[in-house]
Amino acid sequence: GATGNSSLAAHVHATYEAMPAVAAASSWNADLARAAEARVCYYMSIGSSREFMWRKARDAILAVEKEIRRFPSGRIVNLPRLRQATAQQELEAVIRGERPVVPAEMEAAAETPPERDYDRHPYLRRMEYRGGGYAILMALHRRSRLARARPFMYKVELLREAQRFCDV
Repeated sequence: GATGNSSLAAHVHATYEAMPAVAAASSWNADLARAAEARVCYYMSIGSSREFMWRKARDAILAVEKEIRRFPSGRIVNLPRLRQATAQQELEAVIRGERPVVPAEMEAAAETPPERDYDRHPYLRRMEYRGGGYAILMALHRRSRLARARPFMYKVELLREAQRFCDV
């Protein structure tokens, strides 16, 4: 009767105590967000378009509500599946300890986030002067400088205004 139940309870309690606690596997959310942010700053400082891949990775990590963990078996849980395989593999390597959270070559950029250098911006650098993209940006810029203008433009207005900045 009663003694059998208490010994069963003691056995269950002892078994539970021997089981590894899930909390023992530490959360990687903050470290992975820091790793992605360091890479954003680094690639921004050298004017590489890889900056945008890491921005997406950082945003995906920050959107995770559960804790990203690695179990002793090596299984990683709650890491979002990223579209960019490069970022996915790099973050998994950080969790496994194969890559540092902030690599040495990225430390300076991570500590002092760089100012945007538009002369080295990966998209603006390739933009053709007086081409279509240039014309649209110039039209939007011109509109933003007007005191009482709406903060948006309709397509027809944008095309009409951009035409003066375009040779195509």
